Amino acid sequence: MEKEECLELIYGYSKKLAKLLQSAGGGLVVAESHTGGLISSHLTDIPGSHRWYESGCIVFNSESKQKLLGVPKELIDRQTDVSAEVAAEMAVRARDLSGAMLAISATGLTGPGRDSVGRAPGLVYIGIACADGYVVSEYHFDGSREAIRFLTNLAAVKLAAGVLAAYLGGSHIADLSAKP
Repeated sequence: MEKEECLELIYGYSKKLAKLLQSAGGGLVVAESHTGGLISSHLTDIPGSHRWYESGCIVFNSESKQKLLGVPKELIDRQTDVSAEVAAEMAVRARDLSGAMLAISATGLTGPGRDSVGRAPGLVYIGIACADGYVVSEYHFDGSREAIRFLTNLAAVKLAAGVLAAYLGGSHIADLSAKP
């Protein structure tokens, strides 16, 4: 996918997410790792984002996940900081700390090489949390560091908009199947 096409899709899903949050009177918090603030940057590009975007936290390494969000060191040691379990903790803790209606978390590998346990770049976990629970979805993206970051951004806002729409429609978040 070309960068411009990806940006158009990001903006479209971000606007959908914004409308859902505004209609529900809720706010959003983002805890992101490998994207380095890109998700928050694109969300706050939307005019009027101050009405629903509450805060963002860049937790790029294991220590910042522990210090800023309170993700347990034992969990990171057991699962690594790029795992479904850590993505879930990031989302739940960000939502709990902020009091926002919805939280997005993203943690992944952008390369250039494999990580310490041999996993290839492009492995990404995205978590979405609300008061009712959380969902985490696993992705495998191909491409450069930039491409992985942009595709993560797209997947995050698309997943968040879908989960929030279902949740506002009466579904329990634990019952949602968060498929990419």
